[in-house]
Formats: sequence, C-alpha cells, structure tokens
Amino acid sequence: MKTLRHYAQRMLLCTLLGMMLMQNLAFACPNCKDNFDLNTTSGGIGIAYGYTIYLMILLPVAIIITLVVKVKRQMDANDKTQFYREAGNNAAGV
Repeated sequence: MKTLRHYAQRMLLCTLLGMMLMQNLAFACPNCKDNFDLNTTSGGIGIAYGYTIYLMILLPVAIIITLVVKVKRQMDANDKTQFYREAGNNAAGV
C-alpha cells in the first residue's frame, strides 16, 4: 500500500526534475537578467532579489507543512486519549 509520504516524495522528485529540465525556458526582463551578472556594478542586487523570491516561494510551503504536522500530532494525541479511555472503561467493567 502506497502511503502519502511515497506520493509526496514522487511529486517532489518530478517537480525538481521538471525545474531542472526547463530552466533554459525561463525568461526574465532585461534589467533583471543583467543584474545577475556579477561583473556589473549592480551584480549583487539581482542575486539578493532572487533569494527573496525563493524565500517568498518557500514560506507558504513551510506554513502548510507546519500546520499539517501540528494537526497530525493532535490527531495522534486524540487517538491515544480515546484508546486510554476505552481501556479504562474495559478494566472497570463499564
């Protein structure tokens, strides 16, 4: 039986492969493209701009992952609580 983790790993692998294969198709405006050239006077601006874009892309993903992990932990805690209640009721003969 395939788990959610298996599907997530496969999706991540496909996404990364797609990004690597299609990087030559990505276009930028001339000013942005020129700012990534380190030999120019404003070479660091383009790289810093690129890092902020990566941060903005990763932040929602990090938030979603954090929420999923918190919900999963709470669900596990609720299952354990229910298990202990049922075990206590069975031991008490209720």
